[in-house]
Order: sequence, then structure tokens, then C-alpha cells
Amino acid sequence: MIASLKKNAALWLVMACGVLLDLTLMSLSLLWYPTVLGAGRASTVLVCGAMLLVYGSVGVGLPIKANPTVTTALKVGTVLGLIIGAIFVVDLIVEDFIDLGQEASSFSTLGFMALIFLCFGFAGASGTHKTSRLSLGILASLWSALLGVLIVLLFGFLLNFLFLQRLEHLLVSDYLSSGMSDPQAFTFFNAFDSASSHLIEAPILAGICGTLGVLIMQGRIALQGRGFRFFRHGD
Repeated sequence: MIASLKKNAALWLVMACGVLLDLTLMSLSLLWYPTVLGAGRASTVLVCGAMLLVYGSVGVGLPIKANPTVTTALKVGTVLGLIIGAIFVVDLIVEDFIDLGQEASSFSTLGFMALIFLCFGFAGASGTHKTSRLSLGILASLWSALLGVLIVLLFGFLLNFLFLQRLEHLLVSDYLSSGMSDPQAFTFFNAFDSASSHLIEAPILAGICGTLGVLIMQGRIALQGRGFRFFRHGD
């Protein structure tokens, strides 16, 4: 058992810490603002909790059981996941603290999203290049999405705790149409709503972009005259 836990400890510890920190901040949010759970909003919170548990199960279980080839793909995904998380963080900072105007802000958001999609694709291409497996290229992209989302959720909820009044001001129009009576609780509910979207959508987008990256890498390998198969014998 101890030997299993030592296997790829750095990989699964990063994921486990990310999940635990996110769950802790979410729990504190609900403890301070229990009205977040009112009027049918509990389902959004439950989705966040359930998805984080899935992330944690995959994030801990997969590295422990991974063979060396899968481990290589996970390491690629970890590096790209840290980069994606950093891009998410910069996007949040620009969105919440820099007044670019509506049009420029939209272009900024689209630019950051395009950069993240490129990272998903690069993770897929790099994972395939290093393992010679299409499936592991896609896995690298998915893994990068899981880690990137854990990072942005952590930073997003920290912003809510540290800059609550600033976010209240930014969300005032949404709050007025929400039907909630507590603007601070609404700010945290908005964080849960955004978190649930990221938790669900990021792996899907990573799968799509990662597959494109894998196919591009496969075409490059084919043009170079190198042999390629989806699965290698003995895996």
C-alpha cells in the first residue's frame, strides 16, 4: 500500500491538494453564506462538489496505477495544466481588475480562451509525440484541463474572499435580476455557477482540442515516414 502511494506521488499530490483546497474554500463559502443554497440553487453547488470528487478520484487513482508510458503523458499534462491555470488566472485578473471597456474586454476573453484551446491541442500533440500513442495524447490534454480548472477555481474563490466588494460592484446588474436578497451571497453563488461550468466544459473542450492536436501530430509523423499505431502491442 505504501509503495503504491509513493508511485508518482508528485502527480497525484498536486491534484489531491487542488481538490481539497477547492472543497475547503467552497465549504467556507457555504458556511458564511448559507443562502447560496436557497431557491433551487443547491443543484449548482452539488454539481461542483460531485465533479470535484470525480476530479479527485481520477487525479489520485490514475497516477498510482499508471505504467511508465501513461506517466509520461500525465507529466506532459501536468506541465501544460500549470500553464493553462496561469492563463486562467491572468484572464480573471484582467477581467476583474482592469477596465478595458466592453468591446476590448470581449476580445481579451476570446484571446485568452483561444490560448487555452491551443494549450489543450499542444498537450495532445506533445503527449502523442512522447508516447507514440494517440490515446495518451488525448489523456495528456484531459489531464491538463483537470489541473488547470482546479487552479482557476482556487484563485476564483480566493478573489471572492479577498475582494468581495469589488466583485459585488462588477456583478450588480446580474444581482438585481437574480432575485437574491444578499449581494454577497450572490457573488459567491456566481462563483459556484462559473465553477460548475468550468468543471464540466473544460474536459470536453480539452478532449476536442487534444484530439485535433493528436491528429496534427499523427499527420506530421506520417509525412516524415515514421510508423504509427493507436495501440502498441504489450500495453
